[in-house]
Amino acid sequence: MSEGGRAPFTPAVVIAGALTAFFAAGVLVDRLSYFDDARDTLRGQAGPAGMPNDGNIGRAVARALERFGAMDIFGGVPEALPSTLVMSPEALGGPLPVLSIAADDDYLNDPETGILTNILKTGSEWERLASVSLWEEGELVVGSRVGLRIHGDTSRLLRNPSFRLHFRPLYRATRLAGGRMLGPEAAPASVVVVHVVRYEGHYPNIFVFEIARRLGLPTVVFRPARVYLNGQPRGIYVLTERLMPDGWGRTYFGDTDFFMYVYKSETTRRSREAHAELFAWLAENEPVTMEQASEHVDVANLTRHLFTVMFCFTTDWAQGASMLEADHADSKWFWMHWDMDQSFDLRGIVALEPWQQPFFELVTLQGTRDELQAYGIVTDDRHDARHRGDIRRILFLQLLRDPEYWRYFIRFVTDTLNHELTPAFF
Repeated sequence: MSEGGRAPFTPAVVIAGALTAFFAAGVLVDRLSYFDDARDTLRGQAGPAGMPNDGNIGRAVARALERFGAMDIFGGVPEALPSTLVMSPEALGGPLPVLSIAADDDYLNDPETGILTNILKTGSEWERLASVSLWEEGELVVGSRVGLRIHGDTSRLLRNPSFRLHFRPLYRATRLAGGRMLGPEAAPASVVVVHVVRYEGHYPNIFVFEIARRLGLPTVVFRPARVYLNGQPRGIYVLTERLMPDGWGRTYFGDTDFFMYVYKSETTRRSREAHAELFAWLAENEPVTMEQASEHVDVANLTRHLFTVMFCFTTDWAQGASMLEADHADSKWFWMHWDMDQSFDLRGIVALEPWQQPFFELVTLQGTRDELQAYGIVTDDRHDARHRGDIRRILFLQLLRDPEYWRYFIRFVTDTLNHELTPAFF
């Protein structure tokens, strides 16, 4: 069972959802008129007095009011939101939740200011007012106004990019709505990421997170959903809470003080400094033994964390977060995964014999540059430098030189393959 007592998602559920989206697409060709009707119903309503101004975002909302006229962007009920009214009832069934996102077309496609037409632009200037609605088994369970952004790094260049939904007080949106979008038992969330599936029928995030949970690793809350933008189907995405100290970190640690170093994302100064101290300790004591490392890091967590990377052949693994409880002197650093969508892509190694496949090299990066590129492990200089400089790789390489850790690692892999990641689990 997965977190919250729910059964893990199975390939059958995901395949059924994909088929549902395929057939639903046929009846949604001309549903865009729903959005026009929904927007028209909001024109002429009384706007809120005293428009809040939160820097760039406040100005963006002010521009939204100007575009829509005197529109009540804060009032109303979920049933009256554009994201609700834009949807055809025929599209709301099926085994997967349905997420509808609605935004003014200019906010998306204007040549100079649209977030889809300026896909590489980032920051608060590129957040746009939108509304979102979520259905479970045909029942509307969430409706809210949000700030909408494009999410991701290289995934921005995909035909369907990922999105980020900000549930800000500025929009009269609540963290409770963000959490409910992730499931009935999820904690409140101020930011929800709508992760694109890179390859049709390929849902790695779902399976990797289930494998990580099976091995006792912490993960973000996640769920697949069929996503629509202005009434048009975009396919199956994976909804996840964003990995951030004020969200997942606060839920996990509660009132306890903690450090949370988030790779490839925002990190507080004190967390950066704490992480740098761990790096300095590692450099001063090279090579560290398993006994030495155990004084500072949770070696079992690190081993399970990196084994998940190898088992799932995750080529963009140098992200996620490292965390440390700050209130206790005997606390240890530990790691968690995030955004594992570049997993199970075996095209570069499928022709190799099983004993030749470079699952180990995925983390160690041992081999020539040409070999690593041919395997799909290294894509460019930036990718290579980020992974080679990751403290998890550096620490793992040092631990492998310790006979005690090598015996521990072999025993862990053997037990895991024989008793945890068995055919019965999959």
